[in-house]
Amino acid sequence: MRANHPSGPSLPEPPKWMKQLLGGLLALYVVELVLSATGAPVQLLAWLPLGQGFAPWQPLTRFAIQGPSVLNVLIALAVAWFVFPALDQLLRREQLGEATLAMAAAATALPLIAELTGVLSPGIIVGWTSLVGGWIVLFGLARPDGEVRLYFVLPVTGQMIVWGMLGIEVLMLLAAPNTASLEPIGVWVGAWAWWNYRGPGARRRHLRREGARVERELRRFQVLDGGRSDSQDGPNRDGWIH
Repeated sequence: MRANHPSGPSLPEPPKWMKQLLGGLLALYVVELVLSATGAPVQLLAWLPLGQGFAPWQPLTRFAIQGPSVLNVLIALAVAWFVFPALDQLLRREQLGEATLAMAAAATALPLIAELTGVLSPGIIVGWTSLVGGWIVLFGLARPDGEVRLYFVLPVTGQMIVWGMLGIEVLMLLAAPNTASLEPIGVWVGAWAWWNYRGPGARRRHLRREGARVERELRRFQVLDGGRSDSQDGPNRDGWIH
C-alpha cells in the first residue's frame, strides 16, 4: 500500500507489466552502454543509410539501441511512466501493443520510402524513444476534450496535444530535413491511422455513419407519414392523399 502524504495524493503508477516493460528498456540500454564501452560494434544494429552500411535487419534492430544520448532515454522513460497509467485506463493491453506495432511500421515505411525516392537525405535512425510521442498522441486522441496541465501550469486539451505534436515534428523536419527527422512523423501517422481505422475511433466513425443512416430513414418515414390522410370517407378511404 502507498501512504498518503500531507502534500496531497501521490501520482498514479503504471501497472506491473508496464513497470516491467520500462525496467526492461532501461536494462537493455545499460547493456548497450556496457557493450559500447568494451568496443562491441553495436552501431551495426542502427539503421544506416542505403549504400553506407545498410543491412536488412537494421529497420528492426534499431529499436534495440539508443546511442550515447543518456538524457533522451531517461526523459523518454519518465514521460512513459506518467503516460502509461492513463493509457492503461483507455486501452486494453492488446490494443496498446497493436497501436505500437502500427506506429513502428509507419515510422519504418515513411523514412524508407523517402530515402528510396530521394525525397530526403538519409540519416542514421536509432531507438524506441520516438514511440513515446505516439503514446502521447494516443492519449490525446482518446481524450480530445480532456484537459491536462503542461508543465503543471498551462492547460491544454487532448486535441491540442495531438495537433501540437504534429506541428513540432514538422518544424523538426524542416530544421533538419532527413529521414531521421521524418521518423517521428511516421510514428504520429501510425498512431492516428490505427486509432481511426482499427482502434476505438473506427467504432465511433461506424456509429456516426449508422446514426446518419438512421436519421435519413426517420426523415423518409416522416415524409411518408405526412402524406397520409386522417379522413376515412370520400375518395381517400385508403388513407392516402391522391
